[in-house]
Amino acid sequence: MRSILGFSLFMSSFTLIYVVMHYFVAWWIGRHFPAIPALPLRLLPPLLAIATPGMLAALRHSHGKLMMLGSYCAYIWMGAIFIVFWTVLAGFIIEWLSGFAFGGEAANLWAARLVPACCAFFVLLALYGGFRKPALKHIEIPMKNLPAGMNGFKIGFFADMHMSAIMPVSHLLDTCDKLKAENPDLIIFGGDFVDPGFYDMALLRELSAQLKPPYGKYAVFGNHEYYYSVRGAQEVYDSFGLTTLHNDTAALSNGLQLAGIDDVRVMHITQEEADRVMDKLDPAKPSIFITHEPYFFEDAAKRGVGLALAGHTHAGQIFPFNLIISLTYKYIYGLYSDGDARFYVTSGSGWWGPPMRLFTRAEVVIITLTPK
Repeated sequence: MRSILGFSLFMSSFTLIYVVMHYFVAWWIGRHFPAIPALPLRLLPPLLAIATPGMLAALRHSHGKLMMLGSYCAYIWMGAIFIVFWTVLAGFIIEWLSGFAFGGEAANLWAARLVPACCAFFVLLALYGGFRKPALKHIEIPMKNLPAGMNGFKIGFFADMHMSAIMPVSHLLDTCDKLKAENPDLIIFGGDFVDPGFYDMALLRELSAQLKPPYGKYAVFGNHEYYYSVRGAQEVYDSFGLTTLHNDTAALSNGLQLAGIDDVRVMHITQEEADRVMDKLDPAKPSIFITHEPYFFEDAAKRGVGLALAGHTHAGQIFPFNLIISLTYKYIYGLYSDGDARFYVTSGSGWWGPPMRLFTRAEVVIITLTPK
């Protein structure tokens, strides 16, 4: 019941904000292009705003090609209106300030020319960013209590694949090719593998057979696994050969310890619950804490965990969304430190929703451990 109420509140707030964004853009268009009839500018915003989440909800119950095409267009529109809204808002503020120096009429004329051009440029740039293959990123992590024999131990880390009806399979294939080429000792996946529309278990089994790191493949559930269905998501994880840590730990044969928790918000994981999982770790041995959302870093550091890994934020995915999510999460993207502990938040290997990335890049991370 709590999850349903929380999701309903989120969707209501999202829809309201989405409608306001459409109306603001429509108002700006009417102000700068008075020749456009007023009626479409009044009717289209609520229709487009409501049609988009409606199409995405319908995707859960229908998987035909027409429905897939509709959801694809809906997601692109969602990303486009977000970019257009912020570009128009920035243009409106600049136009207002410029009016004091050059006069309101001149500022209005230049805004009518420049703002639409900037909108088109940023939307196209975001589409290009979305379909770019994930970058390969190498980082070196000094870890205390690391045995000399584990110097150079290599971990392939990725998250937020979001395989769905609109995510190209080539994105997953490229991610797996990068991991195979790096030949890591261990693979860790940070959650959010699937969304509605993906059911190709045979492909996952084939890829799993090609990715056989000597110390296995481990993962945690993200929030989208629960949206997809726990049973279906577990089948996906099993098909890809992932050992899922549900608020549990695992000890590898070389002494490295792993601790993983379920998605914090969906499963309402408290600090006490996370602490109970991490308390199972031996502080005299090297350990890694895996969480989908970037929480409990300080607690992991206090308990002697050498490395914590997370995803979920997508590094904002579409600027300036990173500024908005920074109000919710302290750690957005990149490498952080707290004493001897290190914490890495990945931007993810795919994207959610709009097939777009603006000023962010999908990535596959290769972590090399060295003694502290």
